[in-house]
Amino acid sequence: MAFPADLARAASDAFGIPEPTTRQIHRTLQPEGLIASGGRGRSAAKMGVGDVASMTYGCMWWPAPITVAPQYVAACHTLVAARVPMVDIPVNTNWDEFQECRTSKWPAEIDGALLRIPGLATLPEGHSLSAALDAVLSFLAENPAPWDGTRYTIVELHLYSPLPKARLVLECWDTESWARQRHQVAYFLPDLASLVHSSLEFEVRSMEVGTEKYPWAVGKASRRATASLRELSIIADTLNK
Repeated sequence: MAFPADLARAASDAFGIPEPTTRQIHRTLQPEGLIASGGRGRSAAKMGVGDVASMTYGCMWWPAPITVAPQYVAACHTLVAARVPMVDIPVNTNWDEFQECRTSKWPAEIDGALLRIPGLATLPEGHSLSAALDAVLSFLAENPAPWDGTRYTIVELHLYSPLPKARLVLECWDTESWARQRHQVAYFLPDLASLVHSSLEFEVRSMEVGTEKYPWAVGKASRRATASLRELSIIADTLNK
């Protein structure tokens, strides 16, 4: 496993953030228990997949104030999946056919073999974003190349701030069968996950939740950060150190 300096260096390479800044993000998350701490030099804490996930959230929060990063990262760890329509898209699908392909598949119903990320197929309804990201990072640490000779896999994480929500996008092509699958799983704060099908109630409750529990997020413009397959693969490689 990697040391804190290895994780800070990998995060800098992955997200294009100066290494002194990623070291500062790392130090800011330690007192809150969001990243393992303790020891110095070769006796420093070893970084596990949960630490890599926390660092990913922290880097995606930047360039917002780093002093608020612990609150944001802690909130990201609480995000849970909500059952919203996901999509299977055959190749050369027109718009009408696309609409007919809309499904409500859950990760347990997805073809894990096609997506090449078997850890996702075992996740239950209402699983956390961190459980899904742990599965993705662990897979990418062992399989850094998206192409395995017959299948091409794309993974993207879209993270919103200041009030956190997320989308995990999975897409795969199989060159033997020409099957194509695209899945999106949405993640919301626990207070909001059951309201996603009522846009008005969701918006009203979002404002209430933000004011009550996340005052540091109130009044700030919404922003979306994206971690691509490349970025996730680079930071996941820390697990191989």
